[in-house]
Amino acid sequence: MASETNKRKRAPNMTDGERAVLSDLVTRFADVIECKRTDAVTVRQKELAWQQLADEFAALSSVRRDWLSLKHVC
Repeated sequence: MASETNKRKRAPNMTDGERAVLSDLVTRFADVIECKRTDAVTVRQKELAWQQLADEFAALSSVRRDWLSLKHVC
């Protein structure tokens, strides 16, 4: 069936260790990530913080996850 071939691939589930690493990284970037402002400059700063967080997460993890998927886990 055509619909079965178009399914997106799931990433492997996060391990407890990966969740702990993510929690530590979110704590480090909390001042930017948890800012309540929504202007263009702040939104861009948040995106850059999430991208940097994802890069650091990738360095510590065996699974590469994009910043949007990490953001949705939190």
